[in-house]
Amino acid sequence: MSQTANGMQTLAHEQQTLLMEARRRLGVRDRIDGQRRAAQRRAQRERLEATTSYEPSHKGEIQMSAANRPSVFSTRLPLSGNAALWASALIQAVIGIEFTLSSLNKLADPHYVVDFAAFVRSTPGAISRVLSSLIQVLVLPNIAIFARLIEVSELLIGVVLLIGAADIGRRRFAGRLGAQHGYEAPLALGSALAGLASAGLTLSIGILMGEGLPTVAVGRAFSSAIPIELLIVPLGVAITWLELGRFLALRRSLRRAPAIPARLVQRPQGA
Repeated sequence: MSQTANGMQTLAHEQQTLLMEARRRLGVRDRIDGQRRAAQRRAQRERLEATTSYEPSHKGEIQMSAANRPSVFSTRLPLSGNAALWASALIQAVIGIEFTLSSLNKLADPHYVVDFAAFVRSTPGAISRVLSSLIQVLVLPNIAIFARLIEVSELLIGVVLLIGAADIGRRRFAGRLGAQHGYEAPLALGSALAGLASAGLTLSIGILMGEGLPTVAVGRAFSSAIPIELLIVPLGVAITWLELGRFLALRRSLRRAPAIPARLVQRPQGA
């Protein structure tokens, strides 16, 4: 009987020893797995930090490595792209100044409505051409309303284009000044609509004044070959194209923003 009891105790001791050894091995394996996961997260974070940077000379854009870059990031904007955006901001600002000053000149003229009515009646487009019927039926009977509508439209177009141009210029700088904000996508869409409105308004005025396509003319040796009304039309379309592209890109970047790590490394740009 005593031998049986001793055997049972020995067996229980061995089972307890095996159970403790199994628990120890499970703990070691859990620690190894935790260290492996931590190393993987650290390596992934280092790869992301190595492939992204906000660079002072790169004007706030994200630089990407050529191979194995994550799909959540946009490609690096080349220096030529920054120069093009600076140039587009300048053109947009000039068009914005043109429309803003034109509106303010109308607002400052106490006889503007009377002069506008006389101008519309004297233009070739009010008598013949494409818009003559519309002008005779709709515009001339409501000339005061259309005069004020043009005042307000030009002011809105000019102000929106100026704000959009300033924001494009701001994004070319580094640091907090060039950081992306949530208002940029709606502003880009508003600037695109303002550019389209500027093209449509100037085209209507050009048709009203009887302007034709630019040609070789003897009397224009010392004057502009392209009337200003027709010159603004392609510029307005170009602004619309640019700002619509910015709107689509900004909207995509806002959708992908949560996947971008919060900490970005500052690195000098290579040649």
